[in-house]
Amino acid sequence: MLIGVIPDVHGNENVDKKFETLYARNVEHIVVLGDYVDSHLMTSSWISQKRVLSSILNEKLNKPDFITLLFGNHDFAYMSKYGAQTCSGHQ
Repeated sequence: MLIGVIPDVHGNENVDKKFETLYARNVEHIVVLGDYVDSHLMTSSWISQKRVLSSILNEKLNKPDFITLLFGNHDFAYMSKYGAQTCSGHQ
């Protein structure tokens, strides 16, 4: 089975192109490794990061059995009030 992986998104606006590339390579499954927000770029606004996250969620909704979304350490940091640990770069 050919599995495509999209690691550490961090609000990267090119995530749509990454999906397109993996679709073109005829992968049988895609796994997104998380860290959906907390961009390393100071120019990346929360609005653009939200747009990226929405795009990823729409891909998942359109292909629920084809795409697996995982949490990254930055994603867990947003759950710190529930006992998760914070991480470096957490905005």
